[in-house]
Amino acid sequence: MDAERGELLGKLKSSADSAGYVLFDAPDLESLDALDRRVAEDVHLRGGERVSGTLVETVRSELVRPVRHEVLRPNQPMRACVYPNDDESHTKHYAIVIDGNAVAVASIFREPPPKGWNNRAYDAHWWRIRGMATRPAVRRQGHGMSLLKACLQYAETKRGVGVWCNARTSVRSFYEKGGFRAVGEEFELPPIGPHLLMVHQPLSVRGEGA
Repeated sequence: MDAERGELLGKLKSSADSAGYVLFDAPDLESLDALDRRVAEDVHLRGGERVSGTLVETVRSELVRPVRHEVLRPNQPMRACVYPNDDESHTKHYAIVIDGNAVAVASIFREPPPKGWNNRAYDAHWWRIRGMATRPAVRRQGHGMSLLKACLQYAETKRGVGVWCNARTSVRSFYEKGGFRAVGEEFELPPIGPHLLMVHQPLSVRGEGA
């Protein structure tokens, strides 16, 4: 059984590499068979990362903005959901996609933390997560944590020394479960509400250069 599982996983990794997947080990043969079918369907269509049994897809910025608007800024114009770094070459947008619709999203891009907090010599190697949002109907299913892990892994491959975000105070515990810690005092981001600066470090320095 282990030999069969290893052979199938090896085949999947080879197929997934050609599609830009980062393939995480699956728990059993049934899951691997299902993943084999999914990779075969998607290999020429999109890339993604399998995190804790969930396929996290790499998508365009246009796909994440409606979810940002619905969840994070429903009372603001859509243009408020267009971030300055959205279309930079180093930016990654991730989504959980169900039946062709994005139901949870997150973005990560290169940006240093606020002045006065970190060692400024490492500015170019810091990454920021922004626009983390899950539609209400699919919450408490682990989608947010899968997205968070995908973002952290991407920063690691880019030799990031740390990842930070401005987290709403109400979701502090979520980020803490993902390995983040709060730095400094709570602050207000009008018109959204109270936030905390949260950081995740150190990251393993490995993978391709920044």
